[in-house]
Amino acid sequence: MRKYISIVVAYEPEIVNLKAICANLLAEDVVVLVYDNSDVNKLELNGVSAVLQDIGVNVIGGQGNVGLSNAFNEATRFAENQWSEIEGFLFFDQDSKVSSFSVRNLLCGYESVLLNQVELGVLGATPVRKSGDAYQLRKNQKAAPAGYSSVDIVISSFSFVPYRVFKSVGRFDEKFFIDLVDSEFSYRCSRLGYMLLLDNSVHFEHEVGMADGRLFGGRKFSISSPVRNYYQIRNLILVAIKFRWPLYLVRHFPKRCVQVLYSGIFYGKFLVRMKYALQGLFDGVMNRGGKYEKFHD
Repeated sequence: MRKYISIVVAYEPEIVNLKAICANLLAEDVVVLVYDNSDVNKLELNGVSAVLQDIGVNVIGGQGNVGLSNAFNEATRFAENQWSEIEGFLFFDQDSKVSSFSVRNLLCGYESVLLNQVELGVLGATPVRKSGDAYQLRKNQKAAPAGYSSVDIVISSFSFVPYRVFKSVGRFDEKFFIDLVDSEFSYRCSRLGYMLLLDNSVHFEHEVGMADGRLFGGRKFSISSPVRNYYQIRNLILVAIKFRWPLYLVRHFPKRCVQVLYSGIFYGKFLVRMKYALQGLFDGVMNRGGKYEKFHD
């Protein structure tokens, strides 16, 4: 029997939603791993770890914020040591609203994709904002099975990665820490010929950042905290360096800079954001990755 492992990375989570995600995953006979990525061992300190463990959830982490990529990797290694015959991993963060019905449908979709003999890298549910607006994920012209869209990137939350893919593509790049972790992994999958698919029939509510911004009435983007602006600027440069994509930087970097400026003007902490952004620019050019720890607000 195929074993599906779900990994939920929790950073200062909303406890009610975290419990709901776990309950809905357990209802579909999915093994649940919660990685406590909070700055302090929050889930244990407030008693949530014990509650989750009582219902069959495995809680690991609790060593501070190690970053999304490192948390994913530590959780997959933990799973490898605990269980055999792993078919693949489902990835979530605590901001997503996930029903047991949608989990069941995505996994059934995976079985259907296998029957179509698709070389699958990542299968994702279709994310929508609380407002009901769909995320604008870039679709491509690759032929996809009926009911699916071929895309350039699958966001990490509510995505499924077959275990065999990690063996050929590798794990998540810990140099990125957070931001573009899923994008960079998607790019590596595509380079090796794996398809990235969205299930058009499985939707889930997902929010990122503190608010939504819209430049000149155009595409929406998320307003992030100042320190996230550091990672957003830096990691764009790291992607361009890693894949030798100068045109990628030419295309995306100006947009990101405008978004950071917009965030500072309309959502505050302008000077702090600029300081983080400039440090991100410097560290990106120097090809430095990992966690940012040089200064605080």
